Amino acid sequence: MRHSAKRTLAVVLSAAAALSLTACGGGNKAAEGGSGSAAPAGSQAEGSAQAGGDVVRIASKADIATMDPQNQNDIISGLAIRSVYETLVRLNPETNEFEPYLAESYDYVEGSDKDLAFKLHEGIKFHNGADLTAEDVKFSLDRQKSSGYVGHLVELIDSVEVVDDYNFIIHLSEPTSTIISSLSHMGSSIMDKETTEKMDAEGKSLDEAPNGTGPFVFDKWTLGSEWSLKKNENYWNDDFKAQCDQIISKVIPEETGRTVALQTGEIDVLFDVPKVDISNIEADPNLDLVTYDSTSLDFIGLNCSKAPFDNKALREAVAYCINRDDIIQVQYMGQAIPCFTCIGPSALGYTDDVEKHERDIEKAKEKLAEAGMPNGFSFTISTTSTDRARACEVIQAACKEAGIQVNIEILEKAAYNDKIGKGAHEAAYAGWIANAEPDNTYRPLFSSATIAKGGSNSACFKSDEIDQLLAEGASATDDAVKLEKYQEIAKVVSRECAVVPVCSEKGQIAKAKNVDGLIPSSIRLHDLFGLHHVK
Repeated sequence: MRHSAKRTLAVVLSAAAALSLTACGGGNKAAEGGSGSAAPAGSQAEGSAQAGGDVVRIASKADIATMDPQNQNDIISGLAIRSVYETLVRLNPETNEFEPYLAESYDYVEGSDKDLAFKLHEGIKFHNGADLTAEDVKFSLDRQKSSGYVGHLVELIDSVEVVDDYNFIIHLSEPTSTIISSLSHMGSSIMDKETTEKMDAEGKSLDEAPNGTGPFVFDKWTLGSEWSLKKNENYWNDDFKAQCDQIISKVIPEETGRTVALQTGEIDVLFDVPKVDISNIEADPNLDLVTYDSTSLDFIGLNCSKAPFDNKALREAVAYCINRDDIIQVQYMGQAIPCFTCIGPSALGYTDDVEKHERDIEKAKEKLAEAGMPNGFSFTISTTSTDRARACEVIQAACKEAGIQVNIEILEKAAYNDKIGKGAHEAAYAGWIANAEPDNTYRPLFSSATIAKGGSNSACFKSDEIDQLLAEGASATDDAVKLEKYQEIAKVVSRECAVVPVCSEKGQIAKAKNVDGLIPSSIRLHDLFGLHHVK
């Protein structure tokens, strides 16, 4: 592998532009009083955006949950974190190849398939003025191992050997084709050792003073209201330098409120586009609607570790009730496609050759009888927002036809994340987004090591067969063999009905016509550095 590190699956991956997995999670430790702290003293945040500078205002339906890359597992937090922190490697969305980022180069040590030598760019500084060194890399990757959200990404890293300030070697416990992709994940962001270590020791959250190397400096956070970023005037990389002086992100939970804010000029970019307002946005001469391929999947996660869904027949009974077309019309206004497998059809590792549980009320009743519950049963489905509750109401009505009672529980994001992360739920209506590396898609979702660990395995599904396939897929060097292993996982998940896939939503962003530089991502973790107003 040469320093440019062309991805192993370059040809196959040309259809996927995903950089990271996102499902449901992320705690919130913002400062008491409802406001996060400003950027650390001495940072470039001070005076970086002058009065009258170019300020781009964005909006989303939810607040960020955390500014700790290793506790992040939601899309909104990802927008901010990707702007503040950086990784050793990045996926080029145009070439679909992995390339050095904070790292100037990397290659396997001669004669070894388990030792990767890296060289950092010299002269990169954190926002507080500290130099980026190999010690920061070692600290960040060692810290990551204990994360329930992203620890799986580096579980095959045995150790990080610091050679000097700018050179280090990653020693793997076994050969793997997944490590470069893992190092491009925002969960593998590089943090300032001195600052982070001190805050960890004092029990403080990184929300109070996030300190990265990225094109933006974290400015302030008013919990539940808005957060802002300011241009890093001393940013090291001209290719990704911020094109505006400031980003302000407003939290607008109400669907109509977000659209009105865009139409009146209160905001410039809307990431959570209400499906009910698409026609109005398309008709507005001052607005653009950007549609892009998505690797997302919305699904019903059934907790296989506890009653009632430790019984496969009951999982199948629910699956046979679901009317995907109705959910797509009610929840997504037709802007989605039905799915029957555990990752979206645009995702790497997708296969349609799985056991499909299409709507069939009679089969649902047969499964209830098989489980010894011919008169049905009840369960609670948890979700995070009132707009997703519409999908849950369709599920509720469909299950009622078979005698199954569905109770809907709408939780605040933090409470939802806590419940799912502990495996305390019965079922969840949620979503995930595929990664550029299939192992980083399937592993957090279905590895037994991620059950009730704060991560993405909302099915709490344990399978020795899947664990073995994950190990074989991660070590495979042949593209065809590699994909075959992950597609086999999809078949196991469908056969066991661990989750009930619903649909893949189209990606859409609305923006003012005078805003340029938007770089959409198929995983909705969009780069913000290019945003600016056209003069």
